[in-house]
Amino acid sequence: MVVGGPGNIRYSPGSGRSMKQIAVDVVAQIMGKVFSSLFGLLAITQICRYLTVEDFGGYTLAFSLLAFFYPVVDMGLNTIAAREASRDPGKVHSLLSEVICLKVILAVVGFFLILGLVNMLGYPLAIRHLILVASFSLFNTVLGSFEVILIVSHRLFWLALSQVFSSIVFLVFIYGVMALGMRTSALIAVQIFSVTLSYVIVLLATRGSFRPTMPTRPGLAAIFKQSLPQGIASLVTAYYFNIDVIMLSKLMDESAVAYYGSACRLLAFMIFIPHAMMMSLFPLLTRARLQGKKDFSAIFTFSFYLLMLIAIPVAVWATLYSQQIIELVYTSTYHPAVSAFRLLVWAGVGIFASHLAGYTLVVADRQKYGMLISAFALVANVSLNFWLIPAYGIDGAAVATVITEFAVAGLGFALLVYFERLFPFSWKLTRVLLITLVTLLLAEVLREMNWLVASGLFVVFLGSVVAYFSLKQDRAIFAHI
Repeated sequence: MVVGGPGNIRYSPGSGRSMKQIAVDVVAQIMGKVFSSLFGLLAITQICRYLTVEDFGGYTLAFSLLAFFYPVVDMGLNTIAAREASRDPGKVHSLLSEVICLKVILAVVGFFLILGLVNMLGYPLAIRHLILVASFSLFNTVLGSFEVILIVSHRLFWLALSQVFSSIVFLVFIYGVMALGMRTSALIAVQIFSVTLSYVIVLLATRGSFRPTMPTRPGLAAIFKQSLPQGIASLVTAYYFNIDVIMLSKLMDESAVAYYGSACRLLAFMIFIPHAMMMSLFPLLTRARLQGKKDFSAIFTFSFYLLMLIAIPVAVWATLYSQQIIELVYTSTYHPAVSAFRLLVWAGVGIFASHLAGYTLVVADRQKYGMLISAFALVANVSLNFWLIPAYGIDGAAVATVITEFAVAGLGFALLVYFERLFPFSWKLTRVLLITLVTLLLAEVLREMNWLVASGLFVVFLGSVVAYFSLKQDRAIFAHI
């Protein structure tokens, strides 16, 4: 296992504590994301009530455009550094020094690229101002480099704590902005500031665990070369995941951006689960592959089953209560977003699966194929949006996203079957079908109950199911990794 301590990170395989570490990491990440998402959800409810629909559309557009540039700065460097440090924890100091150096350069490049793109797209002056303010968030990506230490040393509790703290600070500042009568640019500025504070916590948590070294040209070239395919894949993924918002802003109007963006924001609250799980499983998958195909395959199959056990019932429940969810968060003003949200929750199922496929390709040193998958997805998504948005509006954009996400997951798993003989399917998936049917039955039984109470009971039910079906023989898979 990987153990963190002041000034050192060491590796001691076969200690038998991996499952405990994974459990702590996953629980910490999920609970952190739950609380930060709840505070974030409350923040969004206040923002959309405070701003007009058009202003909320501008707020959404600014961060959607910035999403194209976050991968330019990260360039897959964190993922590759975490993989290499999991293989040899002694390299974490030199790796992180090189990552920080590269990210500083890329952040400056990204900032000036944004300035050029905004002028080229010809947005109104007010929108350009919002994008300019939001672009300073690129420099937070540099501070995010220190997350690598927390991932490798299994201290994700601190990462979860930083996310919760950031969400609380953001919410407090929102009330301050509203009390002072300030507008959209101030909301963007306080959001960036709250994220910066979260990275301050990460820096404090890693204090003493990082000894900076002088980056060397061969070292910089080596990690950049390894991360480039992953970075391009992330960049292209960001394009196809956010291009629909940009296309809506050009093909329709800012109201359409606001409605569609509101549905997408709710989807983001759903998909933190696979991200949290894969951050915890990534070092374990890396070590399992070094130990043998059997362990690697067992962890991969179990991870897919567990992700689907959560994703499909949640998608079913969100579909059934989509109108209530939208109106609770955004008020009835955003009722046009209901149909798009009802479709997008199923894109979430594809995202759950594609997270596993994408991370596993990196573990298997096949990240260049992830780049090809993302390129295909971009072409497919843009083509579908050009066809579906003029005919069906925001619902067409949602359908394009669903098709794209399932195609990405399918191609990723096909490559893993071809190159690694990894098969995601197992007989355990029959449990997923059973729990989905029970979810439908539960929704019918609780139909006359207040939907928030019913949803609370569903969360308890699903949590109990996940705990129960993580059987002893399943947990034993991790014990000797």
